[in-house]
Amino acid sequence: MSNLTIFNFENTPVQTIVENNEIFFRATQLAELLQYKNPHDALRKHVDSDDLAKREIVNTINKRAQVLFVNESGMYSLVLSSKLEQAKKVKRWITKEVLPQIRKTGKYQLQPQQKTAVDDRAGLRNAVSFLVNKKGLIYSEVYQLIHQQFGVEHIDELSQEQLSQAIKYIHFLTLNLDGLFKKGEEVIIPEYIFDAIMKHAKLAQKLAEKVICYQEKQFALLGIARHYRSNELTSRANSLLSEFSYFLHEGEKLLAQQIENPSLTQIKKLSFNA
Repeated sequence: MSNLTIFNFENTPVQTIVENNEIFFRATQLAELLQYKNPHDALRKHVDSDDLAKREIVNTINKRAQVLFVNESGMYSLVLSSKLEQAKKVKRWITKEVLPQIRKTGKYQLQPQQKTAVDDRAGLRNAVSFLVNKKGLIYSEVYQLIHQQFGVEHIDELSQEQLSQAIKYIHFLTLNLDGLFKKGEEVIIPEYIFDAIMKHAKLAQKLAEKVICYQEKQFALLGIARHYRSNELTSRANSLLSEFSYFLHEGEKLLAQQIENPSLTQIKKLSFNA
């Protein structure tokens, strides 16, 4: 399986693979970037079969897939066959910036982007929370999909432009990918274990709240503007604060049912993601 690098040309992501100092572009994405109306037809007409290669990648739904890539020669064939002004921009960018750096360092190094602050990511957190609560997922699963889609290791590496794209991506998953994530099997656990899990989750949320409050006070004392109040500790605390909301809500519903109907069994059923 090949490792992907994702670069953005004018905020349009294109997946690439570098093998032996040679860059391969994801074929259909490059054709779309060059504004071909029918990317598959453009590849068939303008790119020699020797310049095409299939590589296995992990796609946006966390499954392995065979995807078509074009090498540098195929890239030039697509660029030179396009009469649009966009093709000139793409060619100039690849030949002046991407390829020279690959030949010099063996890889393409993205220009560092300004990290976003915790407040900037509120909309994304809300979208992720909605998806998690609707499908009963684990937050780490959803954030891993975002990391793969935008080629980042941590969520605060997203640029402002990518944040809006990430929110749209999560909305797309919420609306279109029913049944994508495997639901955990329903298991029966003793009541004392259930109560311990509930207490542990509540304590974790309280700890996260205290961490966030403490950080806010420290930032204020240091005179740091709210927009720039972002660090890994605060980010992780925010994630922890939301992580167990769905399961706590489901657990509290079970407790409420038992209070209303004491004749219910003392063994409670919970659904976990296996």
